[in-house]
Amino acid sequence: MSAPATVIVFPETVVPTWTPATDAFWQQTLDRLRSSGKTILVGALTPTPSSVRGSAQYDFSAELAALTDTTPIPKIIPVSAKAERKIGPAFAYDNIVILRGAETRSIKQRIPVPIGMWNPLRTASARLNISGTGVVELHGERAAILICYEQLLTWPVLASMAEHPTVLIAVANDHWVTGTPIPQFQLAAVRAWARLFGLPYLSAVNR
Repeated sequence: MSAPATVIVFPETVVPTWTPATDAFWQQTLDRLRSSGKTILVGALTPTPSSVRGSAQYDFSAELAALTDTTPIPKIIPVSAKAERKIGPAFAYDNIVILRGAETRSIKQRIPVPIGMWNPLRTASARLNISGTGVVELHGERAAILICYEQLLTWPVLASMAEHPTVLIAVANDHWVTGTPIPQFQLAAVRAWARLFGLPYLSAVNR
């Protein structure tokens, strides 16, 4: 990555599915990031251990686009990824933010959108991680990460603030609500939370 920033944030689900194969596919890019002391945050879906291995279809077009430094962020998301989000994946999954490069870890969305993502009546559903952490150590900062729907809810924010973050990072996929005021509402909520708790914030949104 040629960007001068130490931390590069991509939106929610910018990579349709992240598996160990994705890590292997990105290896050269991740090695470059690690050697330059940089970290990327990438929104993705990751199949749960209980998912049937053969049910997931892996589309590497997003990864190919991400390897090209001159590709604008909106073009990283392939048409097939947008279609997948519209109909939903065919397996149980966690909605996560992957940290790779100088830092290596992931953080799960605690409260996915009810019915649209988390649906206890379906096997192919996002999982609730309501007791999970929302804060990660990131280049000397404590970053509270709010994934999409969480930005509009009190519980994930307060739970994160209890862990004493120093910066707020908000990621979202608003492609499905293009032309509605929802993206503006989300950004207003993020700004309000940041101002209330006296934190700098960064927002990355796919529209």
